[in-house]
Amino acid sequence: MSEGSGLSEPVLKDEARYWRGRAALAGLQLDLAADDLHPAFHGAIRRGDDELGFRAAIALAEVASRRAQFASAEEWLDHAEDALQRGQLGEVPLAQLELRRGEALSDAGRPAEALIALERALTTLQRALGPDAFELARVHLLRGIALRDLGRVDEAMQAFARDEEILRAAFGESHPSVVVPLNNRGAALLDLGRADEALALFQRGLAIRLRAYGRDHPRTAFSLSQIGEALADLRRHAEAEAALREALAIRLRILGPDHPDVAETLTGLGNLALEQRHHEEARRLLIEALRIRQAAYGADHEIVASAHRNLADAAREAGDLDTAELELGRAEAIWNAHLPAGHPKFETLQFDRGRLAEAREQLELAADHYTHALELTEQRLGAEDPKLAAILRALGHVQLLRGERTAAVAALGRAATLPPAPRPLTPERIASAHFDMARALWPESPIRARGEAAVAAEALKNSSSPADTALLREIEAWRAAH
Repeated sequence: MSEGSGLSEPVLKDEARYWRGRAALAGLQLDLAADDLHPAFHGAIRRGDDELGFRAAIALAEVASRRAQFASAEEWLDHAEDALQRGQLGEVPLAQLELRRGEALSDAGRPAEALIALERALTTLQRALGPDAFELARVHLLRGIALRDLGRVDEAMQAFARDEEILRAAFGESHPSVVVPLNNRGAALLDLGRADEALALFQRGLAIRLRAYGRDHPRTAFSLSQIGEALADLRRHAEAEAALREALAIRLRILGPDHPDVAETLTGLGNLALEQRHHEEARRLLIEALRIRQAAYGADHEIVASAHRNLADAAREAGDLDTAELELGRAEAIWNAHLPAGHPKFETLQFDRGRLAEAREQLELAADHYTHALELTEQRLGAEDPKLAAILRALGHVQLLRGERTAAVAALGRAATLPPAPRPLTPERIASAHFDMARALWPESPIRARGEAAVAAEALKNSSSPADTALLREIEAWRAAH
């Protein structure tokens, strides 16, 4: 090192470790990132370099979040806050702390708390840099994600639009950075059941990425995946599969067969196969997605739990109830170990437990699980949220099977009065709900019962799937007998 440079060797080493760790984190090489960021943090703190200590602690909080170690993420954020206060680092680092805190809370499934932190970050940055500063773009993006998770989709759309405005002003209409808010707006539109509009935004984003990166690029593959999701929502299954297959081919070529993005595409293809009742193909794809995620994240990561849950769903649909029980138990063990109480995954777990018990014809147990799922979801979202409808329909169906027709009418009737579900129901689900109501109403209200059965039959008249055809025959047989 040259004389008079003003920097000691330990300072340079710690800075080098920090930037090497950040580079590894950007590439999702979490172990390598931690190996460099830990000594960078401790070296900085020993020397009283609070600014570097702050940056390293923020990065380590992100490492912990990506590992689904949410308590550890909070501890690193506390270390960052200590360094911030000791070093009196100013308002912009304070906003960065709140931004990272909001992102960590969002990752942990706590969007209401995340939104509070992100609003603090927004206020601080606007005060320090002005309302149109480029640094505000990411705050608006994360606010939109938190608002979407809270079901406040219209507000989320406004946040994503503001993010897009700032990026367009900085880079122009066709810069690749603009695609991120475009895609998030598209995802919010899918939540609202507006898949045609979402598809148009995803296609616009794909066109920008094709010009910027070409066909063989991971970001192009991501856009194709989102197009596949929108097409699946539109029940354009062949086109959805083609888009997802192309995304998979790109990711395999560029990233290799063991990259987590490959698992994401395999999951999309598996869910699409499951929707079309191609059970063996669905299980094959989802097993491979699970393998990749276990290798990438370890056996007890939250995203691995979701892969177990997907596989449990596929096994149950295929009638392999023992495998479904096993995979759901694995997901539950991971969620219990890592997720805070009140996380939405526990509502999903209770619903899935109910479906599995119903498949085993354990109707009392199924009703208990559906009731618990209903209670948890009401506590989180309120009594009028559209997400309650699917649980109420499942509960009503089980009550009907148990001969509890008055309770079934109450549950199914309440489901019908809720606001429409964001994503349109399949014809089979519409028909099943109305057919359940018809049978629950009979014989006390024969006119209403026949009307419900007629609506059920009408929902299936244009469907050609074997399962829908079989259900339609059952409905028509009931109508003929009643």
